[in-house]
Amino acid sequence: MTLRARLALTVVLTAVPLTAAAAWVRAAFARQAVEDAMAEFALAYMDAGGRERCEADPGRFVFDAVRAAPVRRDGPGGPPGDPRRATPGDPRAGEPVEPPPGEPRRPDERPRDGEPVGPAGPGFPRGPGPHGPPMSSPRRGPMGPPAVEGPGRATRIYAYRADLASDNAFAPRVPEGLARAFRAGDERAGAVWSEGPLEGRQVLVRTPWVDGPCAALLVQRVHVEPASATRSFVLAAAALAAGLLVAVLAAAGPLVRRIRRLEADVARSAASRYREPVAGGTGSDEIASLARAFDAAGADVRGHLDRLEARERTLRDFVANTTHDVAIPLTVLQGHLVALRDAAAAGRAGDPRAVHDALEESHYIDCLLRNLSAAARLEATSADLDRRPVDLGALVERVAARHRPVAEGAGVVLEHAVPPTPVVADGDVTLLEQAVSNLVHNAVRYHRAGGHAAVVLETAPRDAAHFVLRVLDDGPGIAPDELPRVLDRSYRGREARTRAPHGAGLGLSIAKDVVDRHGFRLSLAAREGGGLVATIEGPTTAAPREAAPAPASA
Repeated sequence: MTLRARLALTVVLTAVPLTAAAAWVRAAFARQAVEDAMAEFALAYMDAGGRERCEADPGRFVFDAVRAAPVRRDGPGGPPGDPRRATPGDPRAGEPVEPPPGEPRRPDERPRDGEPVGPAGPGFPRGPGPHGPPMSSPRRGPMGPPAVEGPGRATRIYAYRADLASDNAFAPRVPEGLARAFRAGDERAGAVWSEGPLEGRQVLVRTPWVDGPCAALLVQRVHVEPASATRSFVLAAAALAAGLLVAVLAAAGPLVRRIRRLEADVARSAASRYREPVAGGTGSDEIASLARAFDAAGADVRGHLDRLEARERTLRDFVANTTHDVAIPLTVLQGHLVALRDAAAAGRAGDPRAVHDALEESHYIDCLLRNLSAAARLEATSADLDRRPVDLGALVERVAARHRPVAEGAGVVLEHAVPPTPVVADGDVTLLEQAVSNLVHNAVRYHRAGGHAAVVLETAPRDAAHFVLRVLDDGPGIAPDELPRVLDRSYRGREARTRAPHGAGLGLSIAKDVVDRHGFRLSLAAREGGGLVATIEGPTTAAPREAAPAPASA
């Protein structure tokens, strides 16, 4: 459902109960006004002589507005020649007149002198009993609404004592609801009244004279609301709802247009991989805030995409650049194995040098694959490491044991030394072991036969909360001008290029990256007497009950 349709439906669903509530309130106020008018009319009538007539003959007292209306000379009168019919210029026009003696009084005439007001007078068909109340009149028709509109034209008044008993035997019984309100002390109470097809209101009024036959008055009045009034109210309510609907739709027009423009801007920004900003962010309303939020989210997505693309490009380039480095030692290893196979087929003993070279190449391939795995993991995880307490002494022993056979094959003596108490640091055991392995591998691979290499772990001399791990060798070392650059990826020193021309230049750069991510420090320095010292320093932690396990590949 569109926003406009939703707003229109909301207005309609709101207008219907509001109109019904307004109609109910209007009807309630109208009923209140009618009941107030009826009570005031009854009290005014009693003050104008009705009380005296009621107290003089309470058994026959009843007020009927139709019978009490006097006939004047300018009224309808009788047949032509009737003295009550006014003639043009008659100075008596407007004066009340009495009908001729013996002539029945018309229902719209006032009572004659001495004739009681109420059901005993002539001219009204009566109900049951000799003094029954009038049941119909020519002015009403058979129980129909009064033919003459106006205040009091369809009103009846009955008198009751304080106990709500009437001396007039034909007075209606006071409804129970009105009686309860009267006994509770209310000055007046109203309710619905109906008599045959007639409907109206009835009000029980407490009079100022609390004793006697006129302590309470029951006022009944036919109340018919003109159809024009109801029609006017319905039309007014419909016009109000229509105006409200038009106003809401008119106000929603600019809002809908701005939302559609924002939708188009977001789609265009997404199509450009969020490189184009989302327009409409100027202003202080909610749509402008939404546009700014979309723009900020697009910028975050764009940055994330750029990082992913850069990482993918780096990994792609890295794999492409290292494929050749993996293929070369594998080809060399295959050549040595073919030579050994041919010698075995000819019944000759294998060349020990070929076996040595094959082992060295297999070790190099193993180290290279480990470095590729470490590099891929470092590229894939920006800063999240699987940090656990690592026993550095056990780590050094594993690395030395792994490289000692290769060192012996190359004629290099590899030794290690660790403290008697555990030295523990928080870190990723797999990456830390790979970093130390790279340093030891370089110390052995780029050494000469008869040389020495060592891995030494100890705590700092002046700070036992820090460890110092050194990898030392007495080999050719690195030229001083190359030391700042050998930690860069793919850079290889002159000596390394000479002794192992197909190296990848990954070992030291990966070790530097791993050490930096752990918050440790890696430094390279020339050793006195020749050789190189690689040092890793960092903080220690309390020894755990169980240190991190060794990598599965160890």
